[in-house]
Amino acid sequence: MSGGDSTGGGGGSTGEVLDCSKLFERTVLNSPKAEILAKLEAGQVLKLILMQSDSKKSLVAVTSEGEVAGSITTASLSQIKKCIDQGYGYIALVESVAGGRCSVLLRPETFL
Repeated sequence: MSGGDSTGGGGGSTGEVLDCSKLFERTVLNSPKAEILAKLEAGQVLKLILMQSDSKKSLVAVTSEGEVAGSITTASLSQIKKCIDQGYGYIALVESVAGGRCSVLLRPETFL
């Protein structure tokens, strides 16, 4: 599993209440698609969506054209999935693209 530096957090298994509006994390796209990465640059926004494949839901980052740029696996994956299931929207803000690596900041869609 590939992850990044956590810059915030939601709830955990300690009985904490999950605050979806404060869930932020830096990570990289997993299994990025080279043809999509070639079009990305710092500052672009990717929408995070849950995609059903076989018997599991994967969290993927998609462009405004609906193209899957890559998947997300991070320490807060289960919390983000729960928040999306509760109706919260999340984005991946592209911070850098270098070769086949795309660094992103995961954050709530409505964060100002």
